[in-house]
Amino acid sequence: MSQLTFSDVATLWKADKRQWVKPASYAVYLQLCNHSLLPVFGDKKALDEALIQSQVNLLLSHGYSIKTVKDTMLVLRMILRYGEKLKVWSHLEFSVHYPTQAEGSSPAQTLSIQQQRLLLKHLQGHLSFRNLGLRIYLETGLRIGEIYIESKCDYKTVSSILGHASLSTTMDLYVHPDFAEKKKVIEKMTRRLRV
Repeated sequence: MSQLTFSDVATLWKADKRQWVKPASYAVYLQLCNHSLLPVFGDKKALDEALIQSQVNLLLSHGYSIKTVKDTMLVLRMILRYGEKLKVWSHLEFSVHYPTQAEGSSPAQTLSIQQQRLLLKHLQGHLSFRNLGLRIYLETGLRIGEIYIESKCDYKTVSSILGHASLSTTMDLYVHPDFAEKKKVIEKMTRRLRV
């Protein structure tokens, strides 16, 4: 249709996009465009689904996360739409396929009853704070921090026992107030404000 390459349209798109998005968003778009799209599509005057899918596969094989590749495809779609708007290209509808599971990884496996018994026996024979926590978790489904918190232990002490770097780590992991607790605090604050 046109003599403009993908790189030419991307340059026009970047200039236009810069005025409409936040600087941080623009920086991400620029990074994805310059490092993942232009090296492959830059000199092309037309794209097709097979070429786009091969780029997706290449990015994934180079260790890019699926989210990053999806973000890259979003930028590609924006550039293609901009090219349509400029009447450089006709509409290109493409579908990209992503793996359902990362290559080389296997699904989580459940321990058999015999394996669970062996693990529990090992933990019992090698007692430590960590192994005690694992044993409690395996037998009750509760983490040791949850047990301390439910026992109304001092949060600072619990944080110290668990070896957390800060109290906020313990609070974020284990303290989740329920509706009744929130209501009690609001009523208490309301009474104090009336005085």
